[in-house]
Amino acid sequence: MALSDCNHCWETPCSCGYEYKSWPLDKKLKLAAAILDVTPDKLKNTILPAVKSADGVSGSLCRGIGGTYFFRVYHDHEKFTDYELLHSDLNITIEDSDAFFYSTNVSAVLDHSPETLLNNTQRDMT
Repeated sequence: MALSDCNHCWETPCSCGYEYKSWPLDKKLKLAAAILDVTPDKLKNTILPAVKSADGVSGSLCRGIGGTYFFRVYHDHEKFTDYELLHSDLNITIEDSDAFFYSTNVSAVLDHSPETLLNNTQRDMT
């Protein structure tokens, strides 16, 4: 008979989680599901992400309020999913006739066409 269930915190049952570190994921999910009184499948679908390839997916690169960028993918006409950008070197192809590069000796910028910028400036001045 052991003095305790855990060799780390010495409590019965273990209260620090050390005992569960080496457990396989399915066993951890069963334990958590029992504690939360839900099915293991429901818990798994809640905490584990669905994974699918993004290769070939069309969407829009958008800039949010704080200046951070995200990738928006539309489903049907009104529904969409915004994805946080974590990929470090994502290849993109620009398919927007209103997108133009502006380059000087000190900067390079991708923005709307000169016509769009001029029209927006004139509209803002009125």
